[in-house]
Amino acid sequence: MEHWDIRENPTGTTYEQLIKVLCDYSDKFYFVTRKELDYNQAIIKMFEPYALKTYKTREWDATKTFGPKATVYEIEANEQTRRLLQTLANSLYDWASPDSPEDLTFIKNNFS
Repeated sequence: MEHWDIRENPTGTTYEQLIKVLCDYSDKFYFVTRKELDYNQAIIKMFEPYALKTYKTREWDATKTFGPKATVYEIEANEQTRRLLQTLANSLYDWASPDSPEDLTFIKNNFS
């Protein structure tokens, strides 16, 4: 399995290329919302047609929360969702409250 260390926030064209590669080589991705934070609900709604599943949990990837459960949105990685990811943000670190859902994570063969 290939592993990449991102040492600085990819922005602009670098961000767009990174998202393209990640979507091309992933089956799905997810992002997370937490009850105690605000998010732009319009952004979440744009991904609803591509949602594979949504569930509540206190643990995901390398994160564990002791507060209220977070909501994880698993989304199909395809051309339409790639375009959404590229259009709705200009950098990887834009995926954070209060504008966007958080912890954008890509998955291939059930590995993140």
